[in-house]
Amino acid sequence: MRKKISSNLLLGAVALLAVFGTVIADSLTAALGVPIIYLVGITTVLMGLCFFLWYRATKNLSIHQIRNSKRETYYWITVAVSFALGTLMGTGWETIQLLI
Repeated sequence: MRKKISSNLLLGAVALLAVFGTVIADSLTAALGVPIIYLVGITTVLMGLCFFLWYRATKNLSIHQIRNSKRETYYWITVAVSFALGTLMGTGWETIQLLI
């Protein structure tokens, strides 16, 4: 039987993951000068790859079936990529609004 994780610890992990995704997305655009539209495209493909690999490895994408570390690892990697994608899309939208 797996031990339960406290909700405060889980909330902290999600907050740190959100910050991590934001920092990575912002670093790639600011430090490397990569256009946001390219990063959105790359991250979208990466998101699809996360789901593809997760399904191929576990034959299931249900969050209700995450009962081992393998499935949990795929879940958290997918969450991290989704935070980065959300940040990039938000930043991209702000950039488009400034140009209009």
